[in-house]
Amino acid sequence: MNANVRNTATDADKTIKDIVEFLKSQKVTLTIAESCTAGEVCSLIANVSGCGSILYSGYVVYDERAKQECLGVQAKTIQQFGLTSEEVAREMASGALSRHTPGEGRPNFALAITGTAESDDEENGVVCFAYAARNNSDVSLISETKKFEGSRNEVRSKAARHAIIHIPEFYRQLTTR
Repeated sequence: MNANVRNTATDADKTIKDIVEFLKSQKVTLTIAESCTAGEVCSLIANVSGCGSILYSGYVVYDERAKQECLGVQAKTIQQFGLTSEEVAREMASGALSRHTPGEGRPNFALAITGTAESDDEENGVVCFAYAARNNSDVSLISETKKFEGSRNEVRSKAARHAIIHIPEFYRQLTTR
């Protein structure tokens, strides 16, 4: 049984390595804004040798105030839609990109995650993702909401892996518009 667990981890690591290679091939420089995953996306990408050429920055903004202060998420957005919302995720992604001057080697793609990994209501396991691509001064956004089953840390892990695995798909959508 341990061999199966090891193979699953190896397969997931290979997938993340493949995604890092994809980002390199596309000359993508990534910034990540994480709330409920608390840096797990950055950590998984940082596990891949050579990731420094694509990973520029990461923000862990667990608290509502941190989302506002570090990424410019508007208080009215949080009040109107709640912390677990695509609207907040979208402002996190665009905020992460806007913190960096456009240019060679600067972030041109962002991923943001916010959600609820542990609660006693219908929000339990609900995670919102946003992806943003910068082309010169224009920023395009895509967002989605998913519900994951499992314990608090299982939800966090599933959300982090989901976010990474979907980077190529959303990158292509955002850059071929």
